[in-house]
Amino acid sequence: MSDMRTQKAKPGKVSAIMRKCVPQTKARNMEYPERTEGSKLAAGLRKKGNALTEEQRGELFEKGMQIVYGGSAPKEKVRS
Repeated sequence: MSDMRTQKAKPGKVSAIMRKCVPQTKARNMEYPERTEGSKLAAGLRKKGNALTEEQRGELFEKGMQIVYGGSAPKEKVRS
């Protein structure tokens, strides 16, 4: 009695069982546009961020830390 599981595979041929197991992947689009809405937005944000003063950066950093770690009141600053 010849069963698919007991048959020996012929060199260069893929059995029906193995064909079912191999994932079928689609060809990916590797051509991307030069400029997208996201890249335009990121460029504008970088431009604004580079124009900030040290005080402004510090204030925004503190606000960001409050958002990340919670709390509504300003935190005590660590002595440095």
